[in-house]
Amino acid sequence: MPKSEYSRAGSSSARRKKKKTRSLSTSLVAIISVLALLVWWETKLQDGGSIRSLLQAYTDSLVFHRDRDEDPTLFCPALQKAVLRHDATTGTRRMAVHAFVCNSGHLPLLLNSLISIQRLVSSAVVHDVVWMPIIVLAMNEDLCPQLWQRLHKQQGSNNKNLRNILLCIPEYDKKILEEMQTDANQTYQEYLSIFKQSKNMTLTDTASWGTESHKTLINAKLFALRDILHCGIDTFLTDVDVVFLKDPWPYLEQQEQDHDIVGQNDTNPTYKLNLNSGFMYWRDTSQNRNLTQTLIQNMILDRSDQTQVNELLFDRHVPVKILPSIQFPNGNILGQMNDTQLFSQAVAVHANWNNHLDDKTQVFKSRNLWFVQEEDHEWNTTGTVLLQDRQTPTASNG
Repeated sequence: MPKSEYSRAGSSSARRKKKKTRSLSTSLVAIISVLALLVWWETKLQDGGSIRSLLQAYTDSLVFHRDRDEDPTLFCPALQKAVLRHDATTGTRRMAVHAFVCNSGHLPLLLNSLISIQRLVSSAVVHDVVWMPIIVLAMNEDLCPQLWQRLHKQQGSNNKNLRNILLCIPEYDKKILEEMQTDANQTYQEYLSIFKQSKNMTLTDTASWGTESHKTLINAKLFALRDILHCGIDTFLTDVDVVFLKDPWPYLEQQEQDHDIVGQNDTNPTYKLNLNSGFMYWRDTSQNRNLTQTLIQNMILDRSDQTQVNELLFDRHVPVKILPSIQFPNGNILGQMNDTQLFSQAVAVHANWNNHLDDKTQVFKSRNLWFVQEEDHEWNTTGTVLLQDRQTPTASNG
């Protein structure tokens, strides 16, 4: 064989060896990755997760791209990525999020609630508070940028812990309208009728209980509850007029061992179960997912979300755990508590039973539970149009 052919044969042999080495390295990396994934699955499955939801979460996490505000078309991937990132950092096993549905008109209350959480997470006294990821579902396009701006102005670099667990999903109102048209067309037609009759319908900071704007906002929580549960994630859903004095998770976790739904006592006999829909924890179960689907399909916008939730759970004989009022006082119970009882026993305070933003604000201020800086009162007090700069939707164009 000529020398040149020997050279070519040697080069070919070397290339084959190098290729084989690369192949073995790639296979080894793949095996290690699979083993790591199996360990992760085992950890999650011990806590009751399903193979389907875990596969979906893992697949979504590979293609997810996160910006400061999450793409609403990637709703489940955004939530699942937040949970997986949170679990990896904290060692938490429960796939759960804390959700708010809010608009710009209620930004002051949202800020106050978030700052109360920040104070717990950053406390030098309380070292073991690990908050679940917080999801803000924005009901207008301006809320997310306003929220980040106000948080920075309020806390500066001190809000790092909060910002690390906080996601804002923009334009959630558009997602709701699309779902309403598909899953609850009768409700969608009802909304169109309300919208046409009230061209100036706004979600204002002074919107009273029972107004069309208020009904739309509070019923949006039912969509949020369904959407999050259908992502395979437990949902802790609270109104923005809630202040946290202690970590609620130990109380929720203790009760959810025997109940798939835990909530605040509204102490109002008008509701069949006295369950306050502005402070609820729902586990991700097939029954709960079906219940939320029923709530959406049978929704009546002219009725409060609280009435509809209580009636369905009562009629279906669903076991619900109502939290003790002394630890989770609503606005009615709060007025009967002195400061000693409040600060020694209360875990979370809800300023419901008050119709206006100013009334709620004053309740918190009177009990030294208002944490928003006074100089930050530059928010829009005229309200925010629900469908900002959009024409009245029709059944054909949504």
